[in-house]
Amino acid sequence: MRRSGYALFLTILMLFSGCLGMLSGDEDDVVDEPTESPLELSLNVPSGFTFDEPVGFTGLCNCPDVDASIVATIADNPVQGMVHFTNPSEFSVDFGILPSGTYNVQVVMTSEAGNTETANAILTISSPPEDPVTVSAFPPVVYAEAGEASVARVKINHAALDTCLGVWEDERGGLQTVTISGEYGSVQLDEIESSFNGTFTISCGSTEITTSNVSVYIFIFTEENPDTDGDGVPDEFDRCVESSIAFFSIPEINDMDGDGCHDNTEDTDDDADGRPDSTDHCSRGMLGWDSLDSTLDYDSDGCHDASEDDDDDNDNVLDIYDTCSLEFPRTLGWQTNGNEDHDGDGCRDSDQDDDDDNDAVLDIFDECEKGVINWMQNSESDYDG
Repeated sequence: MRRSGYALFLTILMLFSGCLGMLSGDEDDVVDEPTESPLELSLNVPSGFTFDEPVGFTGLCNCPDVDASIVATIADNPVQGMVHFTNPSEFSVDFGILPSGTYNVQVVMTSEAGNTETANAILTISSPPEDPVTVSAFPPVVYAEAGEASVARVKINHAALDTCLGVWEDERGGLQTVTISGEYGSVQLDEIESSFNGTFTISCGSTEITTSNVSVYIFIFTEENPDTDGDGVPDEFDRCVESSIAFFSIPEINDMDGDGCHDNTEDTDDDADGRPDSTDHCSRGMLGWDSLDSTLDYDSDGCHDASEDDDDDNDNVLDIYDTCSLEFPRTLGWQTNGNEDHDGDGCRDSDQDDDDDNDAVLDIFDECEKGVINWMQNSESDYDG
């Protein structure tokens, strides 16, 4: 009995001392969860782009380490860039051709675990060159009574009208500065005694200055050239000699081309370009030209191609981005869309464009002629050509 008590005492002592390990036991080892590598993302963005070149840039990431994807977007814009991996850690982003301006771009890298890394960039696209200034007399002939004053006017077409300056010279030896307000310029002519010619010379430009001129004839009424209907246009030049309404011809108000016919009620061609107002998209546009001449008005819309029309072939692609804006023979009556113009370059795929996806591989050799657009074929992006 004494031995068993002693043994019990030793057992209890060993238990409390941890020798047997029955109460303390071995604690389970804590297994650490594997941690994801930090996401690494960097961009290489050019300082600027010209208005007519595809917009894109390259970047680096540790995408293979974290099984990540890349998405590129433009702030406040539905356009999303096309991302191509040239190798597992290097990618390119292509936005195609964008309108001139400044864009804030965000590139987001998202790992398989849902972690993200963001890089931002600013893309700057230059403005297209300004078209040369064009001018038209408004109207070409000014009628006046002998000894009275009159005004000669000119209409100016230019993107930067606030840069325009002008002078007037005439056969009388007159020389004066043109007063320009908006798209119109004018000079005051005092005490006109006889008919004479004068010339407006207008210069405009914010990046490159261009100059244009136009002549105006100042005509004095005589007994040999009466004005039967009293509209201020002598019968010799009046297309409505006996006007159906009583009015005085004022170009900027009721008789744009100064032909003696009231624009609202008598004149079916307000700007005298040969195209009826009903089919003229610029019915009160430039004067002194022929809209029926296809070299001046390619799509026959009544808008002068060089100065008024920014889509000469009316295919919904602005001329500055249109590779086929004045393609002859004429191909009118179609609109740029994904079916007829895959790469949006303004050339109809069926008969004008020999590289439908603009990848520098002619369609006759291209196994994917309507594939991803605006990329360049090379050994890395297209191994088999």
